[in-house]
Amino acid sequence: MSHRRKTPDTLQLTPGPSGIHPDVRGAVARQTLNHTHPDFLEECHQVQQLLRVLMGTENKHTGALTCSGTGGNEAGVMNFVHPGDRALYVNSGFFSGRIGDMISRRYPKEIIEMNTEFGQTVDPNRFEETIARYGEAGISAAFVAQIETSAGTEIPRADLVRLGTIATRYRVMLCVDAVCALGGAPVCADAWQAAYVSACSQKGVNAPPGTAPFTVSPLAMERIQERRRQGCPPGSLYLDLESNMRYWNEGIYHATPGVQNIYALGKALQMTMDRANGNLPHMFNQHAINQRALEAGLEEIGFTNPVEPAKRASVVSVIETPEGTDARAIRQKLLGVKEVRGRQIGGVEFAAGKRDPAREMRVALLGLWSNKETVLDACDAMGQVTGTHDRAVQAAAGYFADHQQPDSGDMRMRDKGMEPDGAASGI
Repeated sequence: MSHRRKTPDTLQLTPGPSGIHPDVRGAVARQTLNHTHPDFLEECHQVQQLLRVLMGTENKHTGALTCSGTGGNEAGVMNFVHPGDRALYVNSGFFSGRIGDMISRRYPKEIIEMNTEFGQTVDPNRFEETIARYGEAGISAAFVAQIETSAGTEIPRADLVRLGTIATRYRVMLCVDAVCALGGAPVCADAWQAAYVSACSQKGVNAPPGTAPFTVSPLAMERIQERRRQGCPPGSLYLDLESNMRYWNEGIYHATPGVQNIYALGKALQMTMDRANGNLPHMFNQHAINQRALEAGLEEIGFTNPVEPAKRASVVSVIETPEGTDARAIRQKLLGVKEVRGRQIGGVEFAAGKRDPAREMRVALLGLWSNKETVLDACDAMGQVTGTHDRAVQAAAGYFADHQQPDSGDMRMRDKGMEPDGAASGI
């Protein structure tokens, strides 16, 4: 009996998992090699090289954990926070806020929470004032999220550089959550002087969930080794970054990795590089233009982004519905849309707002999905469910006309007969 889906794919615009290319699905179907086979280890090294480029680093200690992005975040806590330490985290929303819970399970001496108002990002001046109160090495690690998915915010690039400079000055391990950024926004581990950056496979890279790319600076790895010599190893054997890197760099067994997931990650990373065509800044800028064009279309029909423009994420937006309109009803109607701009689809999916699901929705353009045609399709669907016809489409098209970049190739696959697979919605 065939289980092949007969209906058209959903236009999936949630903040992950994102749709994946047929070639990435094909990588998952490859024959499984033993995780110590020379050919597989060579593929791991190729993945490392691609990750170094996409994460903006020359760190030797770069690889991918077999776990979700949450596991990658927790690895930072387990390796850089020890019982009796003092740790800081910036709470900008649901996902960055969970770091506090992770830290509390390590029995630290003190947890310092820096809250930001909804729609705001960390203030570097306040960050420095907080760290300075405890002196050099008074705080073991500081945790920030480059993009807070629940709030649709992104720390400005210059601010991240300042955070890294401050952390380095006070000998604080800066740990950056780049889960929603990797593949869609610049990740610059070395420029940020970050001790640790972790991400995920299922958002901007368009690979299946289950791998968490990461990179550890040389200084941070020395800190892990020093604490081990002092009798304070990482709090998790599985998430021990030094042991994981012995596998990635030397092929020394630690735990069996997700072989098929790494196949898929490698293929997806290579396809990301191919789309960039040697110009990652151009690709990232186009992601931001696409996201702003979608917002312009939705704003034309009364749906607004409450985040100030300078703090808006380049891959995900929080959208407030007009007064008296239930966001949950809009999302349900979108799932019933069967045609956009003359093409059959299996519905359009936006994510629920984390702060107020009745008033807010979240919409993301990730990797393969970040292109002009997807924006116009989404605006057409919104026009159908709100009775505003093509107003949103026209507004988005106007934004594109005013913000053109030199052509770097259309990332859309439909024209080649290769639709990305629509996966189930996630966070």
